[in-house]
Amino acid sequence: MKYNRICQILGIEKPVIQGPLSWLTDARLVAAVSNAGGLGVLGPNAGLTAETAVSTPEETAEKMREEIRKTKKLTEKPFGVNLIPTPENDIWTPPILQVIKEEGVKAVVYTGYGEGAIITSLFNAGSVFIGTEESRVPQSVKDKIINANGLDLLLFRTLPDYYRSLPGKLADKLVSMDKAGASNEELAQTMGGLRGLRIGMLEGNTDEGYIALGTGIGNIRSIKSVAEVVNELAIC
Repeated sequence: MKYNRICQILGIEKPVIQGPLSWLTDARLVAAVSNAGGLGVLGPNAGLTAETAVSTPEETAEKMREEIRKTKKLTEKPFGVNLIPTPENDIWTPPILQVIKEEGVKAVVYTGYGEGAIITSLFNAGSVFIGTEESRVPQSVKDKIINANGLDLLLFRTLPDYYRSLPGKLADKLVSMDKAGASNEELAQTMGGLRGLRIGMLEGNTDEGYIALGTGIGNIRSIKSVAEVVNELAIC
């Protein structure tokens, strides 16, 4: 493989960085990416479920500490944590950043609030890992992914930008609202933010949640190991 400055800076073997995937990441997936030579990244709510989710900045930071320590038990390679600072009165970032420092995490993947194109592109960059063997996404969602292509995705406006989702009751409703002229705020409220992501992609309920993916899903035709995906991306 050719010399790569990013690899040298991050201490990784292959120029592959797993896009942050919020609820869809956990220690197993992230460690698998890092063990394969890339950089795994724990997203917000990594490893959590509806039952284990917490509501305060301090509790959230401690949950991230738990997932960081689980990841360390599975890999000795570098991995990162995703931070999403807000522009005003940011009470969430400081405690998580403190945990990152205390736990010695080497990389922080910053996602700026309001930079919709960046947020969407980072999520899309992680789509290829959603359908892997190590992904915590249920088999029902993986099956939908490998049987779909980019033309199947529904496009609708929301905050902070456009989203694409596989068809489902909620996604269909959002498209109808968009066509009827609903505001971005109304669409965002109906969409349910990351809660809608959890319900759709982690619980497989597309009546109340959505399955957000990038247009490159047509290239995902089978369930592969993370190592296979990293190797394929590294030689592209």
